[in-house]
Amino acid sequence: MNNKIMSRVWISPVTAITYVIVSISGLFMVFHIHAGNMRAVHEWIGYVFIAVGLLHFVLNFKPFLNYFPSRLATISVVACLIAMNVFMFFKEEPKPIQLMQLLDTNHDGVIDAAEIAMAPQRIKALDVNNDGKITADDLRELEFMQFRRQHGLPMGNPQRSLMGAETEWGDGEKGRNQR
Repeated sequence: MNNKIMSRVWISPVTAITYVIVSISGLFMVFHIHAGNMRAVHEWIGYVFIAVGLLHFVLNFKPFLNYFPSRLATISVVACLIAMNVFMFFKEEPKPIQLMQLLDTNHDGVIDAAEIAMAPQRIKALDVNNDGKITADDLRELEFMQFRRQHGLPMGNPQRSLMGAETEWGDGEKGRNQR
């Protein structure tokens, strides 16, 4: 191919390299291994992977069609890809933590003096990465950990209750900073 911009010489290796980076950063995020700004790396390299992957697909469209000898097979693959992308937009978003649910420990609908006294510890427990700030990432992490606990999935990090200030460790110990 004479066009250097649309050349397999650079598109194929960049596609492979970005795939590896997105895969590794995705695994880091799934297993809660925090190394630098992994989420930003994953997202931005993912955008590059999508763009270069589409160019790779366009350049290799004819060989791609040779994998599917019949039109029905090609239509089936395209329909599955479209359906997969459509259903990605219908996922249920986690519900935000309500202040009353967080602080009303006896669930009587009233935050009494004892519960107000415990409020700082309960709010501090929302700081998952212990950086002194509660961010949307901390709350998403808590939602994710609660989901994993509810579905019996393994947890690499301490299991924190969204509504509880204590931390439950895998060996049965309780306490915010115990190891």
